[in-house]
This record gives sequence, C-alpha cells and structure tokens, in this order.
Amino acid sequence: MENDESNEGQSVFKRYAVLIVAGMIVLILAIVLAATFLITKRSLTIVEGKDPVVLKAGDSYTIKWAAGKVDKVGIILYSPSGVQWIARNLPGKQGIYDWKTFVYQRGGNDFRIVVFEYPWKDGNLVAYSNKKIEILSSKYVSCEALSVEAEYPFIASNYENIRKVFITANNYNGNLDGFEGADKKCAKEAEKLGYQGNFIAFLGNDSVSAKERLKDPSVYVLASGSSSLVEGTTCHRLLAENTEKLIEKFTLSAETAKIKLDPEFIKNFGRVWVGRLTPNAKKDCLTIMNSEDSYSYSTTCQNWSQSKDKIYTGNVPDFAGLERCYNSQGKSIPANYVGAYSSVVSNEGATGLIGKSCNSSLRLLCVEQ
Repeated sequence: MENDESNEGQSVFKRYAVLIVAGMIVLILAIVLAATFLITKRSLTIVEGKDPVVLKAGDSYTIKWAAGKVDKVGIILYSPSGVQWIARNLPGKQGIYDWKTFVYQRGGNDFRIVVFEYPWKDGNLVAYSNKKIEILSSKYVSCEALSVEAEYPFIASNYENIRKVFITANNYNGNLDGFEGADKKCAKEAEKLGYQGNFIAFLGNDSVSAKERLKDPSVYVLASGSSSLVEGTTCHRLLAENTEKLIEKFTLSAETAKIKLDPEFIKNFGRVWVGRLTPNAKKDCLTIMNSEDSYSYSTTCQNWSQSKDKIYTGNVPDFAGLERCYNSQGKSIPANYVGAYSSVVSNEGATGLIGKSCNSSLRLLCVEQ
C-alpha cells in the first residue's frame, strides 16, 4: 500500500514538474519577444553594394532597403539640380524595388537614391545612399529619334538661334538692383550649374518690357541637356518656338500646360518674378493678393528697386499723396502696396500672372542671349 502511494506521489510530482517547466519556457519566450519588440526601433537604411553604380539611360537598377516599424516608403532620385520621383507608397517591408531609368534621363555623376517614410513630412525617417550614382545619357543619331521615343520635341544644341532657359534655384525679393542686379544673379547661377553663355533675367520694368529684352529670332529650350548625340552635341527639350510662344507660356490652360511644359519645370514656374511682359502691359494699379481693395502703384517693384509690402501700415493718411486706383465698384482706393507681376500655376496646372507684394520671395527665369 505504501509503495502504491509513493508511486502515485511521484507521478503527480512529475506531472506538475512538466507543467512548471513548460510554463517557465512560455514565460521566457514571452519576455524575449516583448524585449525584442521594445528594443526594435523605427529604422530605415539603404542596402548598397561595394562597387560603384554606373548606369546608362534606360538601364534598370534594383534599389534595396531595410525598414523597421516603417509602414510605407517613397523613393526619389536626388541631385543638387533637382529631384525625380521613382516610386510612391510602397510597403516598407517590401525592401526591394526594380527601377528603370528614363531613356531620356538627364546624365550626371552626382545622383543619390533617397528612400523615405511615406508621405514626406517632418519627423519621418529618411535614408540617403552613401555612394553617388553616375548616369550616362543615351546617345542618339539625331534629336528626332529622342523626340519620337520621349513623345516630346527635342532640339540639338547646335540648332540655329537656340536660347537656353532655366529657373534659378534661389529666391529673391523685389529689390533686385534693377536689370543689372537681376542679370548678375542669373549669370552667377548659370555659372554654378555649368551653363555656357550670357544669361539675363526675363523681366520687364516701367520702360522696357521683358519681350523687348530678348533677341529675335530665337528658339527656346531647357538649359539642362537631356541626352547626347553621337557626334557630341546635346538634345534639349523644346520650350518655345519663338518669343511670342515663350510669352504664351505664362497664360496656358491646364490641359495645354500639361502638354507643353516639362513637369519638373512647371513646379518652379509658378513662382517667378515677371514685371511687364509686353510693351503695352499696364504700369500701375496692380491688384495684390486677389483683393480688390489692395493695389500697388507699380507693376515692377519700382523698376526692381523695392522690397516693401505696404507704404503705410493701417489707415493711409490724407497727406500721403499716393496714386489712386478704382475698383470694380468705381470706388477710389489708395495704392498703398508696392508690387509686381509674377507667374502663378493653379492647382489644376493652368498658368497665369498675379500681383505680388515686393517683399515676396520668388525666383527668376533666366534666358541665354
């Protein structure tokens, strides 16, 4: 009897021992998993190989990344002269994306891949490739071949009367030190970008319109070359066949702008100082900020010499002697602002002109002469 009780006690002990060990194992696993979860932080890195990356336009390249606690990512191609979208809204855990460069991809040796927590906003993670990527532009027998492939006109750099155009990377207020100061700003940025030739600002003042400053005849192209020809010249995207067509770019419908303007170009085109485009453009009573009760007595920041907003803050005194303008109701309003015409692009993509006060920070459209 005693032996039976002893055996039964040992059996019960063994069963409890197994349960205790199993419980401890489960507890340890839970602790490890919890610790791993707590230790793992939000992270995003680009996985790169050891060898330099050199691509030809049209080549494919596999982008790899490692992401921790990142739901979505976006990818862009970055260079000092601008950015190009590669992909949007990819799953962070995907970790790989096959990217095919454009056949008319701009060449250069200073590109970097950027993978970031999508969408782009302050506080989100961003990872830059450590190594620069070199992209070799495709060589075509003629720019017509490129035009067919890209479905957009391209012009060779040795085309007669060709004039290169670019928008400055820097912003400036209305005090540009006149035409001379504005032209110097264009020349300085052109030199920095490696553009050869004499560049001036596409601006008009009270005496000379922007149109009158340009040489004619001219064919206008984007200064950044898209691809090279076999003989060494460069293909440039056509912007306007002549000066009249260039001026028309400032008043395009959304549909026409989409067809005729480069997507990257139009991003900056909506914030450019212009002044008087043509000789018959108005010189005063410019509506500021889409308000009928806010007028500027100048449309060129007083020949690009002012960086003011208002002449008077608050009520305009009777002795001010400011020029007066009439709103749509025929009411006489003192022109208390100092402003100029600038370009604007609507949410739908249409282009136009708008009045901006001279303390605004805008870019310059620079044209080769």
